[in-house]
Amino acid sequence: TLSWVTKPLLQATVDGWFPASWAKLTKWKTPIFWLTVFYVMGMIPILLNVDLGFITTLALIIGYVFGAVLSLSIVNMPKAIPEIWANSKLHCSNGMLWAVGLLGALSQVAQFLILSLNQEAWVWWGNLGLFTFAFLYSWIRIKMGKVNMEVSYEAA
Repeated sequence: TLSWVTKPLLQATVDGWFPASWAKLTKWKTPIFWLTVFYVMGMIPILLNVDLGFITTLALIIGYVFGAVLSLSIVNMPKAIPEIWANSKLHCSNGMLWAVGLLGALSQVAQFLILSLNQEAWVWWGNLGLFTFAFLYSWIRIKMGKVNMEVSYEAA
């Protein structure tokens, strides 16, 4: 995880979602801030003897929600990047694109529901707190004019 997890966060920092100082690299081009964050996040459960099942559940629930949103958002590719989409090796009809997007979203929602069936209230409150924090933080950064997203996709 440590070999790839920092790249999206560095890009998010460049885009303005986080303070620019968080993207500082060492002379070996190591993103020391983000690696430290993940080190601390990895150590806290060990030091506090936190149940890893709880952390896994939080991560999975959040991942399923974001996966559903991502699956639905692919149907916007023909409008968002029409030239790249038209020339893509993965190009398909709009009907197929919608079918794949909906199937992906439905599978994410189904996994979310299956995982959610046996969760205690504090898991729900923890996830609700994380979602609320993420939404408010994003909204504030956008309203402050700090976010200027760089186009960062590749043609396939």
